[in-house]
Amino acid sequence: MQGKLKKLWLRIVLFIAGFAGVFIFLYPFVTKGIKNIGNLTGVVLGICLILYAAWFHRVNCRVKKWLTRTTGKVICGIVLLIVLVAVGFAAAGTICMVRASKTAPKDETVMIVLGCGVNGDRPSLMLTERLDAAYDYLNTHEEVVGILSGGQGKGENISEAECMYRYLTEKGIAKERLYKEERSTSTRENLLYSKKIMEEEHLDFRVIIVTNEFHEYRASVIAEHTGITPSAVCGKTAWWLLPTYYLRELYGIVFEWIF
Repeated sequence: MQGKLKKLWLRIVLFIAGFAGVFIFLYPFVTKGIKNIGNLTGVVLGICLILYAAWFHRVNCRVKKWLTRTTGKVICGIVLLIVLVAVGFAAAGTICMVRASKTAPKDETVMIVLGCGVNGDRPSLMLTERLDAAYDYLNTHEEVVGILSGGQGKGENISEAECMYRYLTEKGIAKERLYKEERSTSTRENLLYSKKIMEEEHLDFRVIIVTNEFHEYRASVIAEHTGITPSAVCGKTAWWLLPTYYLRELYGIVFEWIF
């Protein structure tokens, strides 16, 4: 009887976790139209948990039968290995993200604000989070200049750099302290083209990178590859966006490690 109750509770927990995962990862898509590999992965994992909970006994019995055969043991071993490797990569990536986001600025005089989506001519929520963090730092460190990095993408009436420039100057940051980099379409290009501005203006290569906390690690790795020494000022990501972009970023980190 006690064993049956434990299995029942486990199924209930799996159902709750599955439905919660589907909701959390679908919410950005339903409310903001955000779709990427992050929320796709989250939804798929949530559905897998729901299906496992629904066919709990059948799946467990099937696995037990497989484990009595050599082929089944090999398949289960491969699946387990894949899961362990994925969990290991996720854990390592998470540690790297947290550490990079805690790399506080010291005496840097240059800031690079990495672009993000623009809705028409207004900053998206995530870009606003970065801009608010940049404004707070620029407002209290008047010796720091900012490079606003981001080109113009689909659905954007102006470049991301121009959008950031308008946002910060409207809040009182002097125009003379801001440079616009309007060609980039990726994080790597953000930093490469920003470095060219730094070379032209004879700016220090020790730089504060402003982006969302989950993105700081990958941005810092790319920065170091381009000869920039990074520190971090992070925009605080909305809770309902963080899971989706966290998973998406894990894919980016693994890609960066491999290639």
